[in-house]
Amino acid sequence: MKITPELRDTRLSVDMQQLALTFTSRIIDDHACNFIEDAGDLEELPVFGDDTTAVSTQTHDAMGMTPVQIEAALQSGQDPFARFGAATAQRDMSDIPLSKLFITVLAVQMFQTKDALNKLFRPTNITVLFVKDDKDRADIARQLKEMFDRPLPNGFNVSTLDQSRFKITALGDMTSDPSAPRQARLMKDFHRGLDFQIGLRRAVLALARDPMDLSSSAQALCSQTLLWPEVNRETIVEMLRATHSVTGHLAEDTVRTILPDDSCLRRLPIALLHNSLYHATTIDVARCLTRLATLHAATATTINRPPALTLSHVHGVPDVIEILDGIIADLALWKSGQLNWKDVTSSLILYGNPGNGKTMIAGAFASSANCHLVSTSYSECQAAGHLGDYLRTMKEKVDEAIARAPSIFFLDELDSFAVRAHSAGKNNTYNIQVVNGMLQHLSTLNNTEGVIVLAATNFLDAVDPAIQRSGRFDLKLKVGNPNRHGIQEILASQTKIPEDQLQNTANRLIGRSSADVVAIVRSARTTARRHDSNLTIRHLEVAADQFAPRLDEETLKRIAVHEAGHLLVAYTLGFEMPSFAALGHSGGRVTWQGAQTYTRETTHKELTVLLAGMAAEIAIYGQASSGAGSDANCDLDTATGLALRLETEWGIGRSGLAYCPVQQNDRQNMNPTLKTVIKDHLNRAAKGAQQIIEDDLERLKLISRALLLHRELDQQMICDLLRSGGLQNRT
Repeated sequence: MKITPELRDTRLSVDMQQLALTFTSRIIDDHACNFIEDAGDLEELPVFGDDTTAVSTQTHDAMGMTPVQIEAALQSGQDPFARFGAATAQRDMSDIPLSKLFITVLAVQMFQTKDALNKLFRPTNITVLFVKDDKDRADIARQLKEMFDRPLPNGFNVSTLDQSRFKITALGDMTSDPSAPRQARLMKDFHRGLDFQIGLRRAVLALARDPMDLSSSAQALCSQTLLWPEVNRETIVEMLRATHSVTGHLAEDTVRTILPDDSCLRRLPIALLHNSLYHATTIDVARCLTRLATLHAATATTINRPPALTLSHVHGVPDVIEILDGIIADLALWKSGQLNWKDVTSSLILYGNPGNGKTMIAGAFASSANCHLVSTSYSECQAAGHLGDYLRTMKEKVDEAIARAPSIFFLDELDSFAVRAHSAGKNNTYNIQVVNGMLQHLSTLNNTEGVIVLAATNFLDAVDPAIQRSGRFDLKLKVGNPNRHGIQEILASQTKIPEDQLQNTANRLIGRSSADVVAIVRSARTTARRHDSNLTIRHLEVAADQFAPRLDEETLKRIAVHEAGHLLVAYTLGFEMPSFAALGHSGGRVTWQGAQTYTRETTHKELTVLLAGMAAEIAIYGQASSGAGSDANCDLDTATGLALRLETEWGIGRSGLAYCPVQQNDRQNMNPTLKTVIKDHLNRAAKGAQQIIEDDLERLKLISRALLLHRELDQQMICDLLRSGGLQNRT
């Protein structure tokens, strides 16, 4: 007997729609029960139960709306047919076994009619289902067994006895071992199982690749053949009925109109189908699938050629590059199937002063990883128009990253997603919706395998805490100004001048950003061209004079004394050993770890360290310079802010229990009594710093001389100076 699989129309009758809804509801309800046992709590889910006649009588919001109102709701992305009052079907899709739901819906589509399904269970009937993919065949057989192990709903003429005697058997995975003996054994086992069930006159569903896989007995007795269907628009409609509707209804015609055609849906990877279901409404899911289908089709005809710049071309931030190289190595392991995605660091923030190449690093990272780069920002999306246009544009970028996975989704200007608690006035609602939308996008991206989320900001503290928390961003990497060696590397890579000739220029540029260093090289090249000569170290020195004028020796000594004061007092008061100190023609800086928990005592100690630079200058020169109060984020600014938090936010100062934060712009209008209290805190800290320095003046001088000589001190050098009174030979 020649067996030919039959292709059929895929739109379901009302009875079969109700059957699909019953089966999928069972899966969702069973999973919810398992989740409750594990977690102890779960948001209430709608339960349709086994009485399928109840589904068609559910009311929905559209029943009380005019056609104009319904059309307006659909245009806005809402589906009034899927809603009933306050009830919605917004679920966390990560808690639902979507693969099981897809198999279930496709199975119901495959049977198409009640008669075909009833025929499956009639004694002695042999039904053959053709599934070419070996791994799919095993998953389908497993899910069909779960579906039919429980009684069919009312309305299907299948007795419990017939259902209990029904058996499913499937040909094993013929690809797991291509050897002839292994394949012969699998085929023999399949034939033996089929013939055994036939001998018992049982109804059998046999899953095979093609008719040639069947035993001669099964071929002779085959009563119906089925072909496993591919995903199509009706599959999506029935999935949405299960996952996005509380009424059993949805705007079917509208959804079908929006969805891409069946050939496009068939080509979409299952991961993209799953991802689309994370959207809130049936309309949003359909729109998402249309965008994904377009983007996925483009990947088949367009070769993404990443820019030539890679991480090997990025200088000055070796710690950051080392971490990114590690992520790329893990990404390669994931691509080869050797690492689970959950073990890959897939989200990180680059933060730090502007001009140090955070955006460039993102592009170099994508190139080194050989991944498609999707780059966007708050301002780029805002330029599209009003709030709705912004949300749509950002969503399209997110969908592109998902469709082009493995990919890098780079979000610049992360600080534009500001702390919602600080929003005020007419922009408050706008900012809240923007941040909330970004939170949803980040959750979607974090749940998508193959997408690494990279963000950049100059002001990490300004970013809403919910956006930057762990779980949405795994790592936060500081991209600071390059150290002396990094500056030399940048100069050498840009000029081809040997690094040993660049040391003096690099010393002058300590404290400058990477962008400043590159700008100096650009200026030097311009000068060389105008003089029709090759670029030389002299051209660089002239350009550096313009960008970073030389400081006289006495000023450099004073700065060295100032920074040495911070180092000495931080060590004396028991803080963790400072990790870095630098001296350049743009000033000096010390990197140290402040208090981890603030009390009145630890706050006072930190204030003392902050004012130690001024105290050191007074001890050596008799008076302080303007260095402690030169700009925002200077010593005095930071100390004033810390003292204000002690008094107005933490409830541990003289002002008592109150939370009344004082913003930067309000300090000039500060209450006179509060201003006096703040000054008292700072004066007390300054006196404490001065006393420590006067008691250890020789060590202060030793540290300042070392800083003036070496221009940079790492943690080991600082440790040697503070603990043993000199630098140890580390050669």
